[in-house]
Amino acid sequence: MSTFFFIFFVFIAFLVIYSLYFGDNKPKKVIKKESIDYKKEDHIEEGMLYDPETGCLITLDQAQSGVWDIGSCKKIDFPNQDKVQLKQVIEYFTKLKFKQIKQNYAEDSENEYDKISVLFQDCQILQKYEDWFCTEVFEINNYCWLIILNVYYKNINEEQILLFINNTKSTGHYQFLENDLENRLLKLLHPEKDLILDNYITNTIEKSRFTIENKAILSQIKGYKNLDVELYKGKILIKSKRPVCLEDANILVEINEKLNISRSD
Repeated sequence: MSTFFFIFFVFIAFLVIYSLYFGDNKPKKVIKKESIDYKKEDHIEEGMLYDPETGCLITLDQAQSGVWDIGSCKKIDFPNQDKVQLKQVIEYFTKLKFKQIKQNYAEDSENEYDKISVLFQDCQILQKYEDWFCTEVFEINNYCWLIILNVYYKNINEEQILLFINNTKSTGHYQFLENDLENRLLKLLHPEKDLILDNYITNTIEKSRFTIENKAILSQIKGYKNLDVELYKGKILIKSKRPVCLEDANILVEINEKLNISRSD
């Protein structure tokens, strides 16, 4: 009997060792089915799905089971969506015949981007970022620009769009914040009755005695959400809060057209 158990034990040990060294021990990828959210593209094979986390093409059966072989599955690289959106926005601004300001990298020349960014570097809406700089600048006219900013905060690095209008009739210094719980407390402590923008909380930094021009400006921004808005001593800054995209680019172009700013010469 003891000989039988010994042989049985050796047999089981052999099977375990064989499976470890000669069996299929490639890693398996286990996912939740809802993570497969990419739409069907022309270059994806018929009947296959794409897992964006691993770049694997998988069958419907594999998606339903949640298990497949990462090592042997076919992979496909999708273009970086942020870069695709950035390219589309640049093409959109170019199509509208906005003048693209070229950066001059010569050591003895004045930096064109710095000359523009110095005009709004003290604004409040950029103070929350650990770092920021201009990556693309489009001039609509000699007092209005659409600027693509690279912003860095909380280990996030992304590009957003800023509409900057200089030399306007706005007065005082006001910032319009997202209507969230934290900013509602600011509203309770410092209520603003003169300048109100729907869906935003007004942060009055320097009060103006003349509010007619400011109210006229805000009336053209009314109805737009998820923006950073600031009126700063003759300057207007309106910035998207999402990574650069065509939708926000179109919104900022639309706002600029609606504002129809009169310069204070």
